[in-house]
Amino acid sequence: MSVEEWNRRMSIWHFYIDLPYRGRGGGRELMRAGIEWGRRAGAKMAWIETTHLNDPGIQAYRRLGFEICGFDASLYRGTPAEGEIAVYMACPIGG
Repeated sequence: MSVEEWNRRMSIWHFYIDLPYRGRGGGRELMRAGIEWGRRAGAKMAWIETTHLNDPGIQAYRRLGFEICGFDASLYRGTPAEGEIAVYMACPIGG
C-alpha cells in the first residue's frame, strides 16, 4: 500500500487471499487494517484494481464500501491475462 502525496489516494497493490482461506473473514480484516493504516497516513481515498473476471473480489470490495470508478481494456495486453479488462474501484476513507 502507498499513499500519493498530491491527491491523498491510497493505492492497494497485490491483495490476494489464497483459495483455502477465502470466505473466512481474514481478507476483510486485512483490508480494514490496511484502510485504517491509510487513514492514519492521511489518505482520503482507497483505490484498488482487479480484473473483470474476479467477480468474488469485486463483490467483496463492494461490501467494504468500494465502488467501480473506471475500466482499462489495455492494461493486460502482452501478458498472460490479455483480453481481460481492468476494473478500478475506490472507497472514501478520510475527511
